[in-house]
Amino acid sequence: MVKELLELTVYSLVIDGDRIPEAFSPENIIIDKPGSFAALVSVNMPLARAEMDLQYVKKTVTLPKCLNDLAEEAGIKFSKTLQAAIKLKLDSPEQLV
Repeated sequence: MVKELLELTVYSLVIDGDRIPEAFSPENIIIDKPGSFAALVSVNMPLARAEMDLQYVKKTVTLPKCLNDLAEEAGIKFSKTLQAAIKLKLDSPEQLV
């Protein structure tokens, strides 16, 4: 949840043309409440931006009827399955949504 908040905050700063604050050392963080702590949060902004800018296109595919029937009986979601197959074919599923 914190990671998503940081991604959205940085994304909004970039889109609005605002300056992204400089990082600072964790030693400079003042923690004055008992039980509180600081934690490092890392984000991959190129990937986060790609996910936020994501647009979908409609594609028409042709496949054998028997394969279609079996897939429908099995409850396979065609769109998700096609996306997963393309990511595997590209050999970089972690870089794509």
